[in-house]
Amino acid sequence: MRKLFVVTAAHNEDMYLPHTIRALVSAGESAHCSWEQVIVLDRCTDRSETVARDFSKKHPNITIHAKTSVKWRHTYAENLQIGFEYAAKTKADYFAVVDADIVLERDYFAKVLPVIGSPSTASASGILITAPLRQTVYSNIYRAWEQSYRIGLHVAAWGASRVYRIEPLLSVGGFADFASPDTELDIRLSRRGHRHTIMPEAKAYHIRDISIGNSLRAQVKLGISRHELGVPFHTTVLHGIFRFRPGLIAGHLMGAVSEEREPSLRPA
Repeated sequence: MRKLFVVTAAHNEDMYLPHTIRALVSAGESAHCSWEQVIVLDRCTDRSETVARDFSKKHPNITIHAKTSVKWRHTYAENLQIGFEYAAKTKADYFAVVDADIVLERDYFAKVLPVIGSPSTASASGILITAPLRQTVYSNIYRAWEQSYRIGLHVAAWGASRVYRIEPLLSVGGFADFASPDTELDIRLSRRGHRHTIMPEAKAYHIRDISIGNSLRAQVKLGISRHELGVPFHTTVLHGIFRFRPGLIAGHLMGAVSEEREPSLRPA
């Protein structure tokens, strides 16, 4: 029987983690394959560890990895690599990333896994839909703005609910130390002729509360990522203006300043 291994990285996510794990267990049991999950607890100071360990007692296929220090510059990328190493050791056939604020529909894996059969397909995902636990005026505005990203296949770039075939990941060594490790991994995989497939029928929901503050923080992180990945600054400026995302420009500049102060090694 084929095996699916899932990593969920959590840093103080006790509000969202129960919803994520319950949905993942349901999706795993409906995936028509065996499955395991590792929850990487990244220096949590809230009840995330208590929540995760309670679930692991009920479900023996859930493992807890409590992380107390950071070795990489980008801790989220390090968390994904920890999960990937677990998957490699258990000889999994598939490796999935499901963030701690993502809720999968019950048939998510059952719909996504069959489309990763082609040797040229490295990964697949469904559609990620913003559905915060608490609805606000701003969250409704954000959801309306987000609809413009449904044009074409651009929406497929999200890594928060991605399923990979393990062989392509093994061939490139997994994730690297970048602000957007999934995007950087896509670049390396595409150079080897691999591609990503979208299953619009499979749905995942982003349940994190939306505010102007966390939206700007996400934009800044993406701007840093664009600099790391070599996206020209003028392209980021145009994107930030026309997409109403000023944090992208700030993040790109911050990435440039940070690199000058502390250069980091990048994979060839």
